Amino acid sequence: MGDAGGGDEAAEATRVFESLYGTDLKAVRETPAPQDDLELGKRLLAAADQAKGQPAFLAVLLERAADLAEVHPDGYETAIGALVRLSEAIPEKAGAAAGRVVAIRQKQFSAARGADRSKAGEALIDALLASADWAENAGDLSDAETLLRRAQRVGRSVRSDRLSGIDARLSRVAHAIQTATSIAQHKDRLAKDPANHGARAELVRLLLVDADDPAEAARYAGGLEDESMRANVLAAAKGADAADEAASMSLGDWYRSLGETAADEAKPAMLARAKACYERFLALHTAQDLQHTAATLALKKVEAQLQKLGGAPQPVDARGKWIDLLRLIDPLRDTVAGTWQRQDTTLSVSPTDWARVTLPVMPEGSYQLQMEFLRVTGGEEFNEVFVILPVGSSRVACLLSASHGQVSGLGMIDGKWPSFRRDQATVRPGALTDGRLYALHIEVLVRDGLGRISVLLDGQPYLKWEGPQSALSIADSMGVPNRKALGLGCRTSRFTFTSLRLRMLSGKANVVTADEPAGAAKATSPAEPTPPVTRKTVVKAGESAELLPLVDCAKDVKEGVWRRDADELLLEDGYWAHIQLPAAPRGSYELQVKFTRTAGSQDIPLHLPVGNSRVMLNMNRSDSAGLGLVSGKDAHENESSVHYGKRLTNNALHTLTVKVVVKGSLAAIDAQLDGPDKRRVQWQGPWSALSVGAKHAINDRRLLGLAAHRANIRYHAVRLTMLSGEAQLLR
Repeated sequence: MGDAGGGDEAAEATRVFESLYGTDLKAVRETPAPQDDLELGKRLLAAADQAKGQPAFLAVLLERAADLAEVHPDGYETAIGALVRLSEAIPEKAGAAAGRVVAIRQKQFSAARGADRSKAGEALIDALLASADWAENAGDLSDAETLLRRAQRVGRSVRSDRLSGIDARLSRVAHAIQTATSIAQHKDRLAKDPANHGARAELVRLLLVDADDPAEAARYAGGLEDESMRANVLAAAKGADAADEAASMSLGDWYRSLGETAADEAKPAMLARAKACYERFLALHTAQDLQHTAATLALKKVEAQLQKLGGAPQPVDARGKWIDLLRLIDPLRDTVAGTWQRQDTTLSVSPTDWARVTLPVMPEGSYQLQMEFLRVTGGEEFNEVFVILPVGSSRVACLLSASHGQVSGLGMIDGKWPSFRRDQATVRPGALTDGRLYALHIEVLVRDGLGRISVLLDGQPYLKWEGPQSALSIADSMGVPNRKALGLGCRTSRFTFTSLRLRMLSGKANVVTADEPAGAAKATSPAEPTPPVTRKTVVKAGESAELLPLVDCAKDVKEGVWRRDADELLLEDGYWAHIQLPAAPRGSYELQVKFTRTAGSQDIPLHLPVGNSRVMLNMNRSDSAGLGLVSGKDAHENESSVHYGKRLTNNALHTLTVKVVVKGSLAAIDAQLDGPDKRRVQWQGPWSALSVGAKHAINDRRLLGLAAHRANIRYHAVRLTMLSGEAQLLR
């Protein structure tokens, strides 16, 4: 998938920009005063609101806005705002945008004096840590180390309370650099002398422990002299979820021993893996015998060691990494009111008034919270969703679609709900649409008794507040028992949360442990037991799986008459027919479908998950093909639509190959029927532009699916290959 700023699309976007604003740009360049530059920069930033779904044009607008606003200190915040929006909308440009924000914050810090110097220093540290994130994620550890050392120097200059976190992160990155160098050296030695057993053993240890990459370590384990080590490495490469009862206990003990001798930077990863293995054993071994007791005590010991080290590496400390909150939620433990269920990577709640669940993390400091959700059905009386936000010594709720959708806002502020205020912390109207996926980004900054909250909805500025923390409060009816913890809630509506993650900007995040209940006492607010989840198989990047043998017509059919014939699937009747395939791909993938249409003349669609959205691919809509819906438009009327003038032939074998590539918030889809010289559908853009009409949606939005309209079809094979990420096979 190409860069949003490259190729013909970028050239066309630049041409349109010049036609609209070329004269204005020329005019401001001819005047020495910066005021007109700043004014034009603000106009371009405002115009970006109209460019949603047009990444190339949006990039031009935001980059030019930043260029103009950056010419004078009065425009620095406008420039930063443009660059932040560029990062969020177009991930390919995020690294460069983060670097520009660092340069602007450095100018502010260099010019600051007195009390303003400390504030400017903290802002510069924020920018440096964010830029280090991008460098580290891109694999440029050397650049990340340089940025962290700059943050360290600034932190010492302003006596930042984040110094310890920066020091710890710098130590980790330096260790990663040293590890990568040592791995390269030992690989080189082994390549020159495959019989060098010492080099092989050290390489495997480095990959397994210091790099925490058991799959890569397994590639070199075959020639190990230590048979026990070789067996453990090969078992570790399969993951804790694949281990049987005996192997999970053995792996737990082995990882715990590795953690005891590992470098400080590698200890948390080894202990976290030991913890997962012990938990796996206890889930499989239900007998209350000596083995169960031994595993329980070993697990407690590992958890205590992790606690001393600051917790497992996945829950974030002050290192600026994102933590996946959904995986931490235990509905049995964390439910305060209502019925909450977690299944795989989603969290759902049934319609209940004031349903609430504690998110078992307590942020102490400044942080960002991101979530993606949809309201499946709105309630007849109330249909709001809210997030409970700790803000220093206080807490507040961010409510969306409150008061029957009349208002969204932060509440309470100075004891008043959003419906009784008109300020920057309220929006009217605030209604949500059923079935639409929303992206919410919340930033909470705290310092010296003050707080600042910024809220973006679908990447657009939505709510804003700044003031004393003491002005914030929530009602008892919408709180969670742990005042320091995050929380979710809703009223009389059914919501599904598909993504929920936290990143600390300063301070640390404490994970609520089993000994510290996150929700209300279960005696007073019992939660219904979560139904057992079917055991899954994971298809990792580079692996493939045949899906038709997994289909259960009794469970997977939504509409139509489908039946199995050996390993093939037959659609025998259906005006509109839909069946889900029990595979949930998260990432990029390729799907190959071999089929024969035995009767009929109409559509042969596929249901395709794309990022956190989904879309239907129609390869035979009369004489055309395309994706639907794109920006709310059907397959025959959006930019993906192509016309061929010829229908498919019945009783002929066809092969449909679809490649779905997801990168950040963007996606590319390339579908070919019977080879590249035949029918082809191509599309790229933000995956948020994709959707499926309610009457055509399958039950589980994460899953792949087959469909047809006025056609009888025999499906011979459906093969899924993961290109990145992984897929969960639900049977």
